[in-house]
This record gives sequence, structure tokens and C-alpha cells, in this order.
Amino acid sequence: MVGLIYFVLGQGYWAIAGMTVLTLATRFRQATADMGRAFQMVLVFLLCSVGINELGITYPYSLILILAGMVLVIFYEGPEWGHLYFGPGETKTIFRLALFIMAVLMLLSCGWNYLAYDALHNPVPAAWPLDALVVIGVGFAAYMAIIEEVVFRSFLLQKLSRAVGGGVAVTTQAIFYGLMHYKVGAPGGPQGVALASLVGLALGFLVQKSNSIYLAMLVHFVVTLAVFVELAILGKVVGN
Repeated sequence: MVGLIYFVLGQGYWAIAGMTVLTLATRFRQATADMGRAFQMVLVFLLCSVGINELGITYPYSLILILAGMVLVIFYEGPEWGHLYFGPGETKTIFRLALFIMAVLMLLSCGWNYLAYDALHNPVPAAWPLDALVVIGVGFAAYMAIIEEVVFRSFLLQKLSRAVGGGVAVTTQAIFYGLMHYKVGAPGGPQGVALASLVGLALGFLVQKSNSIYLAMLVHFVVTLAVFVELAILGKVVGN
């Protein structure tokens, strides 16, 4: 966790150094191999993130490189795709629960942005025509739902679950997800970390409960689209 704080404060190289030591100390010992694999996944995430920051690659395009790095790690580790929540699982059984979580997250996210709009940097180009914004919003929401769920609620959650158990894994990946929104996001800063962590916690719970990633993708898509539409409307009515 100290390494994550360093990373958020811009000390990415110290975070990488600490995580490298932890990975080497645990990865190649049989008793701690699962923990080492989780540390290894975090190390890849930090390496990709620091490289992205150094190259000036903007979010959310940066997630493609993070995803590529994690895919390489999965291939290196062996045939674990069957354990990455890509099956149907109990999707039908908890669909109503997913709809309830979707409604709560929409209310929380949209309400938060509405109340804090005066201090918010609106990233939506509200001056664009409405039809263009609709196309961009749907594409953006779909892109974020797929990429972020695969990175955080599939790869990272699976590795952490094997190392520290399901409950701790869901909480840890949610913190990672929240910290990613410190410098980017609407909102950003401490508020962005808190809100995104709550979203990550709810989506991680959905994946763990259903043993499938698809409900989390659906909820993520709808909530992101709702926030995009809200910011577009507020941008046109109130202004950026």
C-alpha cells in the first residue's frame, strides 16, 4: 500500500522498486508463489503506468497498454483463462441484484457530479453536436466497460483472489481502481478516488457473486453512459 501511495504522489519509480523486491522475494518460493503472482501483476500494472506517464499517453488510451502487459503475464503464467470469469457463471441468478447495484451507482455517480459540478473539470466536449456526442458516449462507455473490467475485475481480481482470498481481493482491486482516478476522472483527486473505489468494490462484488464478468461490464457500461450524458447536458446548460 505504501508503494501505491508513492505511485499516486508521482513517485512511480520508488513504487516499482518496492514491488520488484516483493515480487522477487515471494514469486519463486512455493509457499508464497500465489502472493508473488499477485505482486507480479501489480508490478506489471505499475511498469505500464509509469511508462505511459513518461510517454505522455492519455487516458483512456493508456489502458490498452496496461491490458497488453497483463495479457502477456497471463500467457507467461500458463493456461488460466478458464479462471478469469469469462464464463456465464450465475449471471441469470443475480441479474436483479445487478440492476439494483446499477441503479445505486447511477444515482451516486450522477448525484455526486451534479452537486460538485462547479468544482468539476468537465471532459465532455459539450460544444459538439448532440448526434456526435451520442455516438462518442456509447463508444466511450463500451470501451471503458470492456477494458477496465478485464484489467481490474478479471486479471487483477483473479490473481489477488488466489493469493489473499476473495474478500480481500475485491477490496484491494477496488483501491487500485480508485487510485487510478486520482489524477484523471470526473471527479478526480480524493473525491475521485473515493467514488471510483466504491464503484470498483460494487463491481468486484458482482463478479465474485456471479463468477462472471459480464454483469459487471453491463453495469459499468450503463453507469458510464449515464455520467457521460449528464456531463454533456450540464456542459450545454451550465457551460464548461
